[in-house]
Amino acid sequence: MNPVDENDSVAQDWPLFGLYRVQEEAPGFAIPLFRGADGRAYAQLSDGTEHVSGFVGANISGCIVFAPPEASNSCSARVGDRLLYAFHKPDGSFHIGARDSVEKVVREELHKLRTLPFTWREAACFVSDQEQIRLASIETDKLLRWPDESAELDRGVGGIT
Repeated sequence: MNPVDENDSVAQDWPLFGLYRVQEEAPGFAIPLFRGADGRAYAQLSDGTEHVSGFVGANISGCIVFAPPEASNSCSARVGDRLLYAFHKPDGSFHIGARDSVEKVVREELHKLRTLPFTWREAACFVSDQEQIRLASIETDKLLRWPDESAELDRGVGGIT
């Protein structure tokens, strides 16, 4: 979809109504979804400055969308506001906020992500932890080179339980 006309989105408050995930199970990052005046779903756009530069329509039919936590019910965004990020924590709860707030939470949860190498690497990249990126990359490379053996290890096959 195309971005919303800038004149339509600048003065408008965009209430947060959902969190899009590619899978239901925690942990992982989520995309905050905002309700437009037309009732449709939108995602925030950025010009690379960590601020909202506009909104783009999002087709969420058939997608996994979580309701935001109650504490976020009054959360909204406008053009010029800081971008909102969302992280689905290993305990199943969500943390939503500006990048620095979400970075702090992700950094605290990083050690819990080692059993999920791709999520671990994504989270390490998000917080710019070079050592964790290096370690997670080793694990993701192993999975990419030997996916069958890794799947057997995940199922407890081969004497490792």
